[in-house]
This record gives sequence, C-alpha cells and structure tokens, in this order.
Amino acid sequence: MIKLKRTVKIPLIIVASLIGLIVLLAVIAPPIAKWYVEKHSKEICNRVVTMDKFKANIFTGRAKIIGFNSLEENDKDVFLTFDTLSVKINLFKLISKEVRINEIRLINPNVPILQNGPKFNFSDIINHFKRDKPKDTTKSEWIVNLKNITLRNGNIIYEDLQRNSHFGLKELGLFIPGLYFGPENSNMGVHLKFDDGGDLGVQLTYSIEEKSFNLNVDLKQFSIASVQPYAQEFLNINKLDGRLYTQLHAKGNTEHIAEMVIDGNVMLKNVDIDNIHNENMAQLKTLQVVIDTIDLKNNSFTFDTIKVDGLHVNFAQNAEYNTFSNLVKSKEERTKEQQDKNSTKETDTETASDDTTTVDSEQKTPVTFLVKNLALVNSDIEYSNNTMKRPLSLPVKDINITSKNFNLKNTSIVDLKATLPTTGTLMAHWEGLLDGWKSHKLRLRIANFDMKQISPICEHYMAYPVTAGIFAFNTNANVSNGQLDTKNEIDIHGCRVDKKMQDIKPEFNIPLRAGLFVLSDRNDDIKFDLPIKGDITSPEFSLKKLIFKALGTFLVKIATGPIDLLANAFGLTPDDFADISYQVFDMDFSSSQYTQLNKMAEAMKVNESLSLVIGNQVNLDQSIQELSLFSVKRDYYFSKHPDKNMQNMEASDFEAIKNIKNTDKDFTNYLNERSQLSNGNIYEKAAAVYPRELMENMAKKSNEHKIATLKKFFYETHGFNAEKISFEDTDFTSTNSKNTFSFTVNYTPSDSEIDAGKE
Repeated sequence: MIKLKRTVKIPLIIVASLIGLIVLLAVIAPPIAKWYVEKHSKEICNRVVTMDKFKANIFTGRAKIIGFNSLEENDKDVFLTFDTLSVKINLFKLISKEVRINEIRLINPNVPILQNGPKFNFSDIINHFKRDKPKDTTKSEWIVNLKNITLRNGNIIYEDLQRNSHFGLKELGLFIPGLYFGPENSNMGVHLKFDDGGDLGVQLTYSIEEKSFNLNVDLKQFSIASVQPYAQEFLNINKLDGRLYTQLHAKGNTEHIAEMVIDGNVMLKNVDIDNIHNENMAQLKTLQVVIDTIDLKNNSFTFDTIKVDGLHVNFAQNAEYNTFSNLVKSKEERTKEQQDKNSTKETDTETASDDTTTVDSEQKTPVTFLVKNLALVNSDIEYSNNTMKRPLSLPVKDINITSKNFNLKNTSIVDLKATLPTTGTLMAHWEGLLDGWKSHKLRLRIANFDMKQISPICEHYMAYPVTAGIFAFNTNANVSNGQLDTKNEIDIHGCRVDKKMQDIKPEFNIPLRAGLFVLSDRNDDIKFDLPIKGDITSPEFSLKKLIFKALGTFLVKIATGPIDLLANAFGLTPDDFADISYQVFDMDFSSSQYTQLNKMAEAMKVNESLSLVIGNQVNLDQSIQELSLFSVKRDYYFSKHPDKNMQNMEASDFEAIKNIKNTDKDFTNYLNERSQLSNGNIYEKAAAVYPRELMENMAKKSNEHKIATLKKFFYETHGFNAEKISFEDTDFTSTNSKNTFSFTVNYTPSDSEIDAGKE
C-alpha cells in the first residue's frame, strides 16, 4: 500500500471535499430553488407559480421545468401553463463573456391573453418590473447567442373584452435555429392554426446589428369574421364574413419601417357583408391581388393584377337611407365609442406627431400607382328605389370591367360591358386622368333596352306609365376643367305610354304623350339629339335636373311644330314592310336589308296583335342566267388567282367576282372561249356554259338558303313561332325583273289599342 505524503494528501482531501460539496449542491439546489420560487413567486413576479418538477445539472448546463402552472393576479384563474421548458447553456463560454444557450425547448404552452381597453392580463407583471432608472445605453461587452429555440403544440387564446373579439391560435409551432445579437443573421420559422379554420406560416431572417429583416408570410383560409369587431370601429356593419389568403414577402429595416418593400399576392374568397339594418350590402366570390412591388419609401405601388370575380352589390334607396348610408363612422362617433381609451391617446398623439413629420417629408415624392391588369368580371348590381310612387327594380347583370395599365400619372382607359333587363346591353369606354376633373372622355351605349323597366321613373317624375318601347342611347361626354359637354343620341322604337295618372303630382310637367306622338316618324322611331352641358364643380350641379330640363325644352319645342298624324296611326307604315329584292348569287342579306328586317321584328314584338306572312317570288329563268354568268366570272377569277378555290373563297373574293364588269375584255375573251354560242348576249352565252339542270338546282338551293336564313333570323334570333311569322311556298313562275321577298301584315287591334288610337 502506497502512503501519500502529507503535502499531497491535504490538497487531495480539499479537492475531494470541494467536489463533494459541488455534487451535494447539484443534488439539493434544484429542490431548494423550486421551493424558493413557489414560496416567493408573488414577490418575484406578482403571480402564484407552481411546478411539478425542477431539474438542473451544473455539469451539463441543462435546466428543466416540468408541469409549470401560473395563476392570474386574482390567484384563481389560470394564466400560463406548459408541460416542459428545457434550457441548455454553455457554462464555459461565460468565462469569455459570452452567453451561449444551445437549446431552449418549450412544449405545450397554454396562454390566455385578455385585453380590456389599454390593460392586459399581464400588464401587472410589466408594471411589477418597471424601473424608474434611466435606460443604460452603454454598449455591453457581453455577447448573447441563442440556438435551437423550439416551441411545440402551443395554444394561445386572445380575447378583447371591450370589442367582444376572440382569436384562438392552436398547434403553435416555433423553430429558431439561431438568434444572434451580433453580426450573424437570425432565422425564425413559425406555424400555427386558427381555431375557426386556417393556418399561418412565417419565415423571418433578421440581423440585430444591421436592423434588417427579410419576411415571408403564408396565410391560408383566415376567417375575416374574426376582425369584424375591429372593422365595426370604423364601419356601420352587422356582418363581415369570408376567407383571406396571402403569400407576402417583405424586406426592410426596423429603424425605417416606412421604407419597407413588399411583393406577393392576396386573395379574398366568399366575402359577405351586411349593414346595420341587416340588409346584405355585398357578396364577393374572389378578389385576387398580385403585387409586383409596394415601395413605401418611394411611394410606389405597382400591381400586376387586381381581379374581382363574382361581385354582387345590393343598392336600395329608401326614404330615410340607402344600403350604403353612413357606412363609414364619423370621427365623432368613433370618439364617443372609444372614450375609455383616452388614457392612451396622449402617447398615441405624440407618436403620430412624429410620424406626421416623416409623412409630410415623404409626400414630396409623388405617388406612383399602376395596375397592369385590372378586371371586374361576372358581377352584378341589384338596384332598387323605394322612394318613388311605385318601387323600381333595375338589376344590372354580367358586369365586366377591364383596364390595362391603370395609373395615376397618365391617361387611363377602362372598358365596361353589362346586361340590362330584359334584353338590353350596356357598353362604355372611358379615358381620363385620375386627378379630379381635368380631363375625361366617356363613350356609352345602351341598346335593346325594354322601356317598361323604367316605367316607375316615368310615373314618378312625369306621371306617365310606360307600356312598351325599345330604347337605345349613345353618348359622347367630355369633361375639361370641370365643364361637362355631352352629345347624346336617343333612338326609341315603338314607345307607348298610357294616359297621364291623375293621382300623381309629377316633379316635371312635360307633355310626354304629345311629344312622343309628334316625335314618332312613320316607322314608329324616335331619334333625336339631346345636348347636356353644366359645371360639375358647382355645388348646385344636378345631372337629373339638367337631363329633364333639356328633355322638357326639346319636347315643348317639338310639340308646337307640325304633326304628322299618319306616323302614329298603328305604329306601322307600308315602308317598314316593303319588298326585299335580291340576286340569286347573293350570299346573305345586306346591312340595309337587315336593318329593315330588324324593324319588322321589333314592330312584331311591340304589338301582339300583329302577324307576318312572308312570300317569295323567283324569276327562275332570269336566275339561271344570272347564276351562270356569276359562275363563269368565278371560274375566270380562279384562273387569275390559282391559290383561290371554292373551299377557301372569302367575302372579299365574292365581292371581287361581283365587281368584274361585263365589258371587261379579258373576261369576255374567256367567256367566248368557254361558251358553245358564238352569237347572243352575255347572259345567253354564260347559260350555255353549264347544263340548265345544274344551274336550276343551284338557283333553288340558293333560294332555300335565303329562306333558311330568314327563318333563323325570326325563329332563333328573335324567338318568334310559326304562328307569328309564317312562310308561303316559293313561286318560281314570277316574271319580275328581281327576285323578292314580300311581307304581309295581318292586324287585329285589341280594345285598349283602339281606345289609345281614338285618343
């Protein structure tokens, strides 16, 4: 056995004692610390705290709390709980003045956050640790690095007691590979779900030293009903529903947050809004916003796409209010509702004052706003007016609005299409600058509008009910420096108004019935121009008054002139139904012929007592000669244009063939070479080129095609039946110089029509 010298033995005993003491402290320190914290927690953090276990290992630098529970200030309700908090620190780095925590792991935390005005359920803890000493701005020599920060399965319940707002965040996950307080970049990833659906993912890179950040946010199916209480601070609404999706990227500096740059996209789906009267204001299928760049420093807002799909707006005008009345709360309303927040307004005002200075300086940079693709599609407006003698309902459907490069600096162009009841169409084209009333141009066209739809307006303002009529309207409006100058073309067909209503006192005394009687021509058309001018910037400007003033002046002036009594006898004239002549080789009816056919169709629609019989007279011999000559010209044309044939012949080719003159020397030489006749006129020579049976069949097929075109026009396009529009058998024995369609009108007037005619 080796005996140690006294000089060696004593140090060994001391070292062993120290080690034993350290081990003893390592064993007994955690229970003591747990006992001390639980006993004095109220003094330490103003809360009662309990723990199931507290473990610490001074050799590995790991500390762990298991089963943590903290109560609210009232010592009854639960404030914070978690299953496990584990922290591992590198003790040896403390020697070099570096706090390096290699792991922070928090499992299953549950935190209720309650807000009552400016006060939170943790405000007492903050106040407990407040110090009146001035903040130490001296840069610390210590370095702090945090790594592997993990939070799993977190649950946060937020309630705003004053606004009755509730947010539930569940399955909260957080992972930070490194959080550095030096030159290195810190990374953070957060993911959570909302208790009413939807989830949120956040990725953040941040440099504490440079104060720069790079943020990515991915939000899916967030319920905007959650923000309804906050929206109600500014809007008078009772319902706000829908889902929000975002994928945004932002980068900037926390010291200059107003210089942040953003890109990405935002989408709203299935939005539904009710006003304070529980009336539905609007519904929206989707709103898509694709952000190219939002540069706050340079006041630049550039969007690739803003697209609204399936917007439905209800606008009802009532006696005391309309659907959108008082939608935005006034400043006085907001102040009254938020009187309990006055204690925080002084601080807010000071902050706002500083911000205002910054904004004022930034406003020197002009705002750049650009939407490359702006669209509103598949939308409609349900307009109703309940203030008139008889309620008006006027739905505008299939609204489509498009614009390319919509901006603030240069001229923007917007095109609009919509459907009016019941068969009407609306088209508009606007060009202008979005800087007030400097420059605007508008072209608007309304076509095929059923005037019975606006009878309540006519009754209210002029006491005449509208019983029939098709309305078309063209306007060219220009606004320059606030001065409105419009040229309006009005085209009305078959307009009928009933006797003036004696129980209504109209707002405008206009001789409408007499005016219509005079204005209607022999075709039962009313066409006139109605110029309207005015100063839009004037506080007394009223477009309604300008329109009725111009209309009244016009009708009174016309009513004092000559009257064509025949024009209004039956709403029809022989000229409307004159024969339509055609050549056998014509491919279709001309525009003027279609105009006449449209007038017939409109007249037949207006008066149910009318029926139309269409006859067809064909000079077959003449048709064969004309068709033969056309066929020879066609063959001659193809010989001059080898790339052309029957299969690829276009309308321009057809016109070119028709325009070949009978006296053209090259053509007559070509005809003489092909014809079997040496004598005779040009038609006889052409007829000898082809067999008569072939030309006769072609002539009859051409005629059948035109009859089929007419049937399609009346039966399919205008929706008539065979009782309303009928066809006689074709007469191929006609000796007329031209082939014709004849139109015979059968008319059986109703009692009401007879009375109206007598008046």
